[in-house]
Amino acid sequence: MRRAAAIALAALVSGAAAAEVPNVVPSATLTQWLRAQGDVDAAQWRVFDLMHAADQFDGLRPERLDSDLKRMTQDEVSEVTERVMRSDIDDDGAVTLDEFITMEPARTPEDLQREFARYDPDGDRRADRAAVNLGARTAGEAESAANPLREMAAWDLDGDRVATRDEIRRVLDANAPAIWPAR
Repeated sequence: MRRAAAIALAALVSGAAAAEVPNVVPSATLTQWLRAQGDVDAAQWRVFDLMHAADQFDGLRPERLDSDLKRMTQDEVSEVTERVMRSDIDDDGAVTLDEFITMEPARTPEDLQREFARYDPDGDRRADRAAVNLGARTAGEAESAANPLREMAAWDLDGDRVATRDEIRRVLDANAPAIWPAR
């Protein structure tokens, strides 16, 4: 669970949603977002899950993030593979870039193209199950190797190289709509 949360948080902060997080997040931000959700109870549980993840990561240091991202379990790899393969609309056993982009309409095509490149090593704009599985398995290493300090910077709001529960909660509060946009 913790590794999956680390990977999700790393994906969040490495994407466009992490551009700038204000130092002070008004409590109204989260409240307004919750009200905009169709199912307030479900939205509150989503936020609760995020806050639980923040508790698990209290005192997070770049070294810990680095090691967590490198240790994806086979179940986590399978989960990513299945999520990507569900976008195989024509059921031909491979996901095209166009199919992949329809998978998450709330994300920008550019962001999705960068992610798809992991699963398409030969650049033919098609990824079969084996390529997706390999891309999912190495995604944690690639994200981590890219620069864990850059990822940490989005959470470590005071620059002391330690992301505290309060800092992580502020980032999560500010980015909740980007993580689970209203549908």
